[in-house]
Amino acid sequence: PGKDHGQPQPTATASPAPSTKKRGSGPGGGDAKRQKASKGVVIAVGDRGVYFTTMNSGSVDKAKRDLQQMLEGYKAPVEAGKEEDATRSEVKLNFTPCSEATKGMGFLKLMNEGGASPSEVVSQALEKQRESYQSTGISTCSRILPIDYTCKPVIEDFRRLAQEVLPSHLGPDVEPTTWALEYKARNANAIKKEAVLEVLDSIAPKDRHKVNLNDPAKCIVVQVNPQWCGLSIVPHWAALKKYNLNALTTPQDTKDKNGTAAPVSMPAPENRPDASKNQDG
Repeated sequence: PGKDHGQPQPTATASPAPSTKKRGSGPGGGDAKRQKASKGVVIAVGDRGVYFTTMNSGSVDKAKRDLQQMLEGYKAPVEAGKEEDATRSEVKLNFTPCSEATKGMGFLKLMNEGGASPSEVVSQALEKQRESYQSTGISTCSRILPIDYTCKPVIEDFRRLAQEVLPSHLGPDVEPTTWALEYKARNANAIKKEAVLEVLDSIAPKDRHKVNLNDPAKCIVVQVNPQWCGLSIVPHWAALKKYNLNALTTPQDTKDKNGTAAPVSMPAPENRPDASKNQDG
């Protein structure tokens, strides 16, 4: 009888096995989650925000934090007809850091629906910087480019987006203006500069809107990378130093002492040249 009572004991010793398996299934799981979180929010087609370059590739995180603080300090006016509170005349903007599309660059996604566009926010923020010659501690930022619209990095998608957005700025029925193209492709070749110019030429009548490389009234910003293509129409391109915060917040006399010559004016072209000429990012 004593032997019969002892027979179930071996089966009881098998209970630690599930626990061992559970512990074994976890290695790498926590690291994978941390790696996923470190990548940030992924930019999706249709998003809008601010694309920026830095002085060096190791300063993206600091630049991202500083720029986010600066942009969120801007209070956008409430859209007409959308005042939920009669005492509320401004809307606080909310930007979210996103994963890097290319090394040394960052993107802040504008989370607010409607209201002020990234172009409006960035141009006004840079204008304040220009007036005060203060960079509010953002010494790591170089270019700050608003992205009002995004599409897949495919020429057909860009054509559709441009035909939807640009006629109200460069179409045959709007006031004559001057324009230029700021084009940059990073690690992507699906949308060529020549193809972009072809699309713009089909929208902007040459006898109505003239190309001005030095001081365009409207600069068409096109940024292409492997994940998306961004488009925006920005004002004050020359006055805001091609949206270069570092150049904008450096007094001219300091530049002269360093031997940097002032930009030379060029005559307006008679025919449409390469509208992205001398527009390096």
